Amino acid sequence: MRRLNTTILGVGLLFVGFLFLGAPAARGGADDLDQVLREWVAQNIYFESDRWLLIRKRPVRAHIRTDDPEIATEARRAITNFADAFGLGVEFTTTDANLFVVTANGIADGDKPSRTLLASLGLTDAGIDFIVRTARWSGGCGTYSSRDKLGHVSATIVAADKSLTPKKLRSCVVTGIIFSFGLRVRGQEILDYSNDYIQFLLLARSLAACEKELSGKESELRPSVHDVYLECVLSGLKAKFSR
Repeated sequence: MRRLNTTILGVGLLFVGFLFLGAPAARGGADDLDQVLREWVAQNIYFESDRWLLIRKRPVRAHIRTDDPEIATEARRAITNFADAFGLGVEFTTTDANLFVVTANGIADGDKPSRTLLASLGLTDAGIDFIVRTARWSGGCGTYSSRDKLGHVSATIVAADKSLTPKKLRSCVVTGIIFSFGLRVRGQEILDYSNDYIQFLLLARSLAACEKELSGKESELRPSVHDVYLECVLSGLKAKFSR
């Protein structure tokens, strides 16, 4: 998907209205709509130390490792869509990857990431030690992102255990891909759906536009960097409502 047309935007925003606002807009006023949308946006973007927006800014080099062709196709599509939304290049590769999407048996030892799995991705012993020490992969779905010195996403691992049901396996992968671009960082649950993530694509496009406008001005915006970005994203989303 290279570009969202007006019809798709309308469908996506209607989806946001019903799913995230909890009820049709007719049941509440414009102020209610604004408040719930504001809360949803605030829950799904994240700032490192309240200073830098945690998003992926480098071109994506994705390694998808699965024996399920449907999972591979869905992961490839989601990665391409989010890379496009953030204006990033994307390459699917097995070398120098900065986004790993893996399905395997036994992704965790207890609630800790499996050292064997991490080693199979080519990570260093020091890197494996750090991930095992800090990450918790319970429930068969695991994610981990590292950050660069500016707080942006530098590399991500998305791991789904083959013991999951097909629906949960797909949802784990797509949830992890959304996370890998810096969205839903604080979300703990797996999304209940794998295909209907257009609301996050809309958020990504608005966020990317605000990052382009505001990046490098953080020192001028303090102490309200978060609030300025939030208002910018809301403005972008509302503009799509009016189309």
